[in-house]
Amino acid sequence: MVLLLLCLVYLVRKTLFVFIVALLFGYLLAPLVNVIDRLLPGRRTRTLALAFAYLIFVAVLFVR
Repeated sequence: MVLLLLCLVYLVRKTLFVFIVALLFGYLLAPLVNVIDRLLPGRRTRTLALAFAYLIFVAVLFVR
């Protein structure tokens, strides 16, 4: 059973890596999304705050 699990992890290693990086990226951006969400007026979903956070992140990457 352990060998089968190891074989499965080996076969999906690239997908697993992308998934782990996406989770890490999400957790790193969470504080920025919270700050932006508090600064936006009105009560709405966090979608707008998330979009602003990604735009800020991409802008910082391109400016460097």
